[in-house]
Amino acid sequence: MTFILKRYRVEVDGIEDVLITAKSPGQARSKAWQMWECDIGPLPFMDFLRRSRVLRETPVGGHFGHAISVAGKLAFYVSFDGQYIQFVRPGCDVVLNAHPDDVMRPWLEFGGNGSVPF
Repeated sequence: MTFILKRYRVEVDGIEDVLITAKSPGQARSKAWQMWECDIGPLPFMDFLRRSRVLRETPVGGHFGHAISVAGKLAFYVSFDGQYIQFVRPGCDVVLNAHPDDVMRPWLEFGGNGSVPF
């Protein structure tokens, strides 16, 4: 099982761009529409399709996609929101949250057990 998520930039005429983590461009577009519908009110999906485009975001910086251990099980790093670490399990596209103390990050080189917050 591997890391299947990618980062996409969804651009919509007249609305600010947004970065979405998804397994496909179609899923990224759908997630963006759901976000914008909550923020700006009803927007018919067909109108959104006409006004939007999806671009693969490269390069993706940071540790996106690096293997980590969450509660002793393999996972892949997605992001850090200042409080929780977002991660996915291998072969899955559902983003979960973990407290930094539950996460071992092998790229930390300053000693300790790797569970120090970012």
